[in-house]
Amino acid sequence: MTFSLNGETLRLEPVAIEGGLFFTFKDRTSGRETYSAGRFLETELPKDGKAVRDFNKAYNPYCAFNPYSSCPLTEHASRSW
Repeated sequence: MTFSLNGETLRLEPVAIEGGLFFTFKDRTSGRETYSAGRFLETELPKDGKAVRDFNKAYNPYCAFNPYSSCPLTEHASRSW
């Protein structure tokens, strides 16, 4: 899925989950204001070819809060925007 931010076209690759899409990503807040390895975002399935991605609803994975949890993140999450 592609979107524009500050005039740049960016792409996130979702994983299909029950009833929606699941994204992992990093951005410039990673490691400063948010978990350094990245965050998660879930959306509804696209309607008429479009899906709303509200990054205000992104959340830290459970491993950000518990040192005894492991939390695999995809290679896509290693790229920051």
